[in-house]
Amino acid sequence: IKHAGSRALAMAGVHDVNREVKFLDIYSCFPVAVQVACAELGISLEEGKPLTLTGGLPYHGGPGSNYVTHAIAAAAEKLRQHSGNARALVTANGGYLTKHAFGVYANFPDKAAATGSWSRDDPAVCQASVDALPRQLVAEAPTGIVGTVETYCVRLGREGQPELGIIVGKLDDGRRFVAN
Repeated sequence: IKHAGSRALAMAGVHDVNREVKFLDIYSCFPVAVQVACAELGISLEEGKPLTLTGGLPYHGGPGSNYVTHAIAAAAEKLRQHSGNARALVTANGGYLTKHAFGVYANFPDKAAATGSWSRDDPAVCQASVDALPRQLVAEAPTGIVGTVETYCVRLGREGQPELGIIVGKLDDGRRFVAN
């Protein structure tokens, strides 16, 4: 989110998302998706700016990524109604918060658009910067090593009885593990 979202904002000429983007629609499949997107993009929650134009996925709905189409339409409406220059940011995600899309819309042409010098970045460049980030090492089959449980989940059956426990943790040597 940080790499691709920051690049999309920069391509649109945005240097400060909190001051230069009037309208936001942060994809809201779950509250954590909104929290992570805001943190990674530097969107202040203190500003009191609404994070959705449609009411968000839980209230507006829309299966199969159709929600984002409505968010883009709502952003266009807001921009058309706004009397001064304004921008809107619409985000989308998929997978396990692993696939991202960003649209920065405006009711005015920026310099690059006006001069015809705007061009799309090669997504492989952004992907390469993400691929170069440090990765969390995973212990495939840890044995006899001490670690800390960071989170867990218990899957219940139809009658409410526990069927499966899943644990995610970190070993003392820093590797992550999953156990059930």
